[in-house]
Amino acid sequence: MANLRYSAVVDSLLSAVPEIKRQHDAFQEDIGPDILPHLTFDVVLEPFVKDLLKANPDIELVRRVFAFFEEMAQAQDIEVVNLLHIGIFEAWIADPETLARAWKYMGERTRQIASDAALRWNLGENLPPMR
Repeated sequence: MANLRYSAVVDSLLSAVPEIKRQHDAFQEDIGPDILPHLTFDVVLEPFVKDLLKANPDIELVRRVFAFFEEMAQAQDIEVVNLLHIGIFEAWIADPETLARAWKYMGERTRQIASDAALRWNLGENLPPMR
């Protein structure tokens, strides 16, 4: 199980994916130093990853992002798991195209959380076919 803690999840994210640090810092400058992790995921990370998946993706960067998601998915701290569920997958389950692009990079536990999010919102039909 991953030892990722909610209180350190943004620092861990910035360490794993330093490519978003500039966007995070600009966002932090706009709204102040006490950004809740949910805002960082909703406003900075989710659009970054969505755009990354649409472009000709940097596969190494995509793999690092999804490895971090899998680490979050396996965290013992339920708030970290909830952050992944709410901050990423609640947006993507309504967007089958993004979800399909992301699916091939997801680990087993990450797919399970995405599936749970889709089923909770009655959007199971948006899930890619299970292989």
